[in-house]
Amino acid sequence: MASHTLYIPDADEHAGEIIISGEEARHAVRVKRVREGEGVTIVDGAGLLLLGVVSAAKRELVIRVSGSERVPRAAPCIEVCSAAPKGPRVSDLIDGLSQVGASVWRPLRCERSVTSAGEKKLDRLHRVAIESAKQSGRAWLLEFAEETTLESALREPADLFVMAHGGERAMEVVDCCPAGKIVLFVGPEGGFTDREIALAREGGALLASFGAHTMRIEAAAVAATAITMHLARIGEGSCD
Repeated sequence: MASHTLYIPDADEHAGEIIISGEEARHAVRVKRVREGEGVTIVDGAGLLLLGVVSAAKRELVIRVSGSERVPRAAPCIEVCSAAPKGPRVSDLIDGLSQVGASVWRPLRCERSVTSAGEKKLDRLHRVAIESAKQSGRAWLLEFAEETTLESALREPADLFVMAHGGERAMEVVDCCPAGKIVLFVGPEGGFTDREIALAREGGALLASFGAHTMRIEAAAVAATAITMHLARIGEGSCD
């Protein structure tokens, strides 16, 4: 059984043997203690999953490929548009969204936003997404989209818009149909303004509550994503 997952963006599904060097090999051998004879999984972040056995584990990692699989994208596709938490908490947000299966994270610039995700920060968050994919075994990397506003996001195509807003009724199975592309809005610490809430309603967004208590951005976004995905999946096939 594979005990370690490696990220190789240019992995070839037809390769009989893969040689890995650099930081990925060093981390696997020195930190994860991967040894000869162990089973490993290789993902390319774009749906390819390879199974193999380590035949050499020194400066380079040599893996004999035993099987391959093309994994479809997660359904539903959930794009999380959220305000960016301050400091290291944004890494917790990305790690959590990756683990629960969000497809895309897009920074949302709100009227009460206090920080933004710059280019350097996004580069670091991409590395967080890679490590989270390796830890959780997801074949598709969490994608990042450019920062947007509520007005702009509501004009883009989606099967369902959802705004996480305390005080509303809880999300239900029937709310998630159809479960194609779902855009989930999560506001800043101060919450959405009355104007933003009105914009969401006018744009056809469903306002829903995802917990009994007020949560920080990173907790609210992860909880809302997990709940929405679960409800959409158990409701799959029950919609006209």
